[in-house]
Amino acid sequence: MVRKQRVVDNFSGDTLNERWFTNTGTGSPTYTMSDAIDGGFIITNGGSDNNFGTIDFNTIDQFNSEGESLIGVIQPTSTTFRRLWIGMLTGNNGTPLDYAFYNDDTDDSFSQIESRDNGGTATTTDTTLTTAHNSKKTIQLTISATNIRLFVNGNFTLLKTSDLPSQPHMPSFLAQNRSASSRVGRIIYLEAWNT
Repeated sequence: MVRKQRVVDNFSGDTLNERWFTNTGTGSPTYTMSDAIDGGFIITNGGSDNNFGTIDFNTIDQFNSEGESLIGVIQPTSTTFRRLWIGMLTGNNGTPLDYAFYNDDTDDSFSQIESRDNGGTATTTDTTLTTAHNSKKTIQLTISATNIRLFVNGNFTLLKTSDLPSQPHMPSFLAQNRSASSRVGRIIYLEAWNT
């Protein structure tokens, strides 16, 4: 039996693994490995509104949107004026064309699943989880041809059945500020696989 495509990253060591590509969306974010226990990888955005930085596989789309899963541990360091995305996409984070993301954006009251099918309209479905927090969260997205299932900290949270992605994907993480103040996003763990 041939093992299906899988990637695991603990975001530890001196530098980011070479599979990851840093993408400066707007502004001049900095990218650093944390020098702290379970600190992970840090994206720090500058002091202009909507500056963001991302990491992804630079359009190496090895995952099947009709049967893929992702687990990620992420943490914002602010309870206001920031956004974190984690999920699977085609394209790049500046203009993703096909994706399924967990979206934790303090411009919204509740976190969401956001998805888009091959350049179509992006839609969101709200959870009941408020965005005004700075706690570490374990996010799991299970994506199939019929739905997207979201688990937060091991608990089933949401099912989305509209605007499902249909193209090959790569994992991605985005951190964005929503004000003229610098904001930091951390990714501590990521695992993605074809089901």
